[in-house]
Amino acid sequence: MNIKVLSATSLKIIAIILMFGDHVHQMFAGSPVGLTILGRAVFPIFLFCVAESFHYTRSKGRLILRLGIAAVLMAMGSIFLMQILPNESIFLFNSAFSCFFITAIYMKVWDMLRAKKWLGGGLLAILPIVLAMPAVVFFDNEWVFNRICLLVPSLLTLTDGGWFMVALGVLFYVLRCHRVRQIIILLAFAAISGFYYGNPFQPFMALGALPIIMYNGLKGRGLKWLFYGFYPVHIWILYIIATIY
Repeated sequence: MNIKVLSATSLKIIAIILMFGDHVHQMFAGSPVGLTILGRAVFPIFLFCVAESFHYTRSKGRLILRLGIAAVLMAMGSIFLMQILPNESIFLFNSAFSCFFITAIYMKVWDMLRAKKWLGGGLLAILPIVLAMPAVVFFDNEWVFNRICLLVPSLLTLTDGGWFMVALGVLFYVLRCHRVRQIIILLAFAAISGFYYGNPFQPFMALGALPIIMYNGLKGRGLKWLFYGFYPVHIWILYIIATIY
């Protein structure tokens, strides 16, 4: 029986459904804990899709730029929303676009190093770390920190998931021709994730292995802008509802 029945679009649809439930749990106290357990699979699925998109895209630079712009716009929207509608119980720290942006940069670094472009690859590798330094220095100054986040999405130490998820995404790309090895890496990361994040539910990110195993290598319908729009908009809507009610 052929189990490889999911296209990249199908994977992303599964991810946004699970992500919605996870954010419902984040915003509304008393929501079923199963929502966040299933939601642990979201990051691995999306990172896997980023690795596939980066391989197949006709312009890797354009993809990196698009993710960077998405990160900036989401940061601007979230900070603006928290300013006009404050909620002491909820902080919109969600920054997956920044994580995908940083991950894509290091995928590009990998390509450059494979092409023996040592200097360019090395400079690109340290760029996100250099850009993160102002935010680290001004972490305790909320006004300055927020404005740095608006201007610089490439905050490696501040992205949702941190270096841990960035490393997973890059390894998905490095091993993209070896599906079994990708799954082994995912399971290994899941096994140690609880210790890294201090979250007993984080190891359930291993659930992402099932849909990834079922990936058939096809793009599907794409629906690129649906996924770019759904992520920030649904978070903002849930935040508004949770704050008002």
